[in-house]
Amino acid sequence: MPQPIAILIEAIKKTISLWEVRSAPTATDRLEVVVARRDLDRVCQLLQEAFGPAAKEFGKPSKFDATAQKVVEQLGGIRQDQCLFLKPDASAEVAYAVLWPWSSDSTRVTLKVGTWKP
Repeated sequence: MPQPIAILIEAIKKTISLWEVRSAPTATDRLEVVVARRDLDRVCQLLQEAFGPAAKEFGKPSKFDATAQKVVEQLGGIRQDQCLFLKPDASAEVAYAVLWPWSSDSTRVTLKVGTWKP
């Protein structure tokens, strides 16, 4: 799973203006950044290409299977105004991406991408 995540992370870094990078600059298996809300459609397009449809869309209530719920708990939960992408693989590793719009500044969205290993 790390290779596809590394490709996604590189695509995000190359095509999206990043306001703030919170993960290590050399990390290839995880990314935490702040992006402009105006770039949200492009970010979602990249995530959909990598993960398929969102496991939980913005504004929708959440309901997850046991594995997805463990990922959600690791991330600190998912509120109704947030979006989550998940992609399990055969080794039981789960790639995730989460989008958290800021309530204190509607122009910003935090994006976290990584993998969860049980």
